[in-house]
Amino acid sequence: MGCKFAQVPISEELAIILEKHWQRFSEIEQKFITCLSDKIEPVPISQLLTDTQVSPQELFNTIKSVGRHFLIETKMQEQETLFSVLLVFRQYVISTSEDDKKSHYV
Repeated sequence: MGCKFAQVPISEELAIILEKHWQRFSEIEQKFITCLSDKIEPVPISQLLTDTQVSPQELFNTIKSVGRHFLIETKMQEQETLFSVLLVFRQYVISTSEDDKKSHYV
């Protein structure tokens, strides 16, 4: 049985607010958020290091920075911290990247 997440309707007003947040992030922060948004389940830092291909210090700084915007969630599991993106922001990132892919094929 596959794991699915509920689609969150994003109003135009909310999309504008989320876009402003997105534009404020650095390239590495956007890469981090996109990486997390691609995952259905929360992921450990070891997987984030592999997926983002940044140094541990860069990843730590990125997590702190993005965390200040309250857009990531942490969860403890078997003495390991797991990370995920808030559902509404995840949905925004996924829909934006899908729109970007579609625009490349037009």
